[in-house]
This record gives sequence, C-alpha cells and structure tokens, in this order.
Amino acid sequence: MDVICMWKILLPFKFDICSGVELKEIIYDDVSILPTKTIGSKYFNSIEVKYITVIDDSLLCKDTYDFGNMIEFEKNLTCKIGVRVNSFVNAYYRQVEKHIINQIFNGDDFTTECQMLILNMEGQPLDGVLQSNGGVRALSQRDINRIIEDVNIQEKNITDEFFRMAFCFLENGYFEMSIMNLSMAFESLIKTLVFSHGILVQDLKGKGFLEKFFHDGLKLVKGASLKESEPNYYETLSIIFDARNEIAHGGRLQNVEYFEELNFYDVYNAVDDLIDDSEEIICWILSL
Repeated sequence: MDVICMWKILLPFKFDICSGVELKEIIYDDVSILPTKTIGSKYFNSIEVKYITVIDDSLLCKDTYDFGNMIEFEKNLTCKIGVRVNSFVNAYYRQVEKHIINQIFNGDDFTTECQMLILNMEGQPLDGVLQSNGGVRALSQRDINRIIEDVNIQEKNITDEFFRMAFCFLENGYFEMSIMNLSMAFESLIKTLVFSHGILVQDLKGKGFLEKFFHDGLKLVKGASLKESEPNYYETLSIIFDARNEIAHGGRLQNVEYFEELNFYDVYNAVDDLIDDSEEIICWILSL
C-alpha cells in the first residue's frame, strides 16, 4: 500500500525570515523538505521531510515482538533520504553561517533529535508500524579516549584528513568534492612513500601518474606493483583519477563512463563503493 513517510528533524541552528517572505517546500526528486518551527519556538529550528513509498503488508507488525522487519524498513528509508537532507541543510547553513559541512546525517542515522512517522495517504498513523524517535548516542570510555587522543595529536596525517573529508563530503551530497579529496588522499600517500625513499620523478618510467607511482614507484620502494598484484584495485584508482581529472578541468562527474546515466542515489552508492575500495587499497599499500 502507498504510505507517507515523514521525519521531523531538529536543526543544529535556527533562523528567521524577513517580513513578506513565504517558505515553500523544496522537492528533491521524490523527497520534499520544508523548514518548520517546533512548538514554542520563535524561529525556524527544524525541518519536515516527506517521502511517499510503498509498504508491503508483510512488514506490518503482528504483535509487540514483531518489529524486526519494520525497523530494517525504516532504517533503509532513512538512509535513502539522509543525503538529500544533508544537501538541503547545507544550502540553508551557507546562508546562515556562511560555511558548510554541518552534517546531520552520518550515513546511518540522523545525529540530531528526530521523529519518524509512517502515515496512510489520509495522513493518519498506520496501524502495525513502529513510530520511532531518534535517540542520542551515548559515548563510551573508548570513544572519549579517542577524542582525547585526537585533540592531543599535534601533527595530523594529511592522507587521513583527505580521506575523512572525502567521506564527509559524500554524506553531504558533494560528490565531486568527495572524489577530489579521495584523489588527494592517494596522491599524498604515494608521493610521501616514494619520495621518502630518495626516488626522483625521473626514475619513474611509466606513462601517466598512476603507472609512474602505483606501478614503478611501489615496485622500487616495496617490491610490489599495485597494477600487477591487485589489478582490480588499480582499476578503482583509474576510475577515481579519471573522475578527478574531469572535475578539475571543469567537467561533470556524469561525463565519466563509470557515472554515466546514474541518478543521485546511484551516484552516492558508486562514490561510497569507491571510498570502501580505497580504504582497502590504502591498507594494502601500508601492509607492504
């Protein structure tokens, strides 16, 4: 049956509008988002997100202990609309605070107070559905220790920082910036590794950046070539740097064959896959 999925999400900032201005919902593909005010607030401090989809009757809960499938259904829906919400929030945040990366969706759930409702097409709560309230994560002692360690680190690892920003830009819907940071992570890693062994650029005989550094360079300093040992990883790097070159020269991500004819959600998943593969590639290089 058709249902309306609705999220009421608290923003990590607030704003007002000038007299005479009317806020209207913005529709991204099939997701609609509208700024709202919580009860008692003078200012806009939340958003209402709506998404119409179909729910199978088999997912409806039969008893108190029958929420497993519904929880998975709600989680998948949240992941589907989360990146769109990040893009919307960032667009407003740039106007309010003049900068970006105010991430309220972390790839798995919303990081601010949130309520999710599933309604029938008349706007009434659907029977047999778990209506959920987003929780607040409790930090463990291990989390606190990691925070303290991170704060105390005087010199950041630039490769790690680029990699972290690649994921952060992905979750905010900035796919081109995600690719650019991913490519810079690899460039900083491989050049630091190769040049720290006294290798000069003229010692690398391959054609193009990838062959010079990930084939010749790695073979000279570690005795193993990514191109020869892990051809699938090498192909992943080819995709990343083809996309990087296209973006850097004013092109669009969809001009790259790997991303051709993909919609927003498919591009997100494709970049996410590249980040996952990149983590494996970095681990492989560091293990040599």
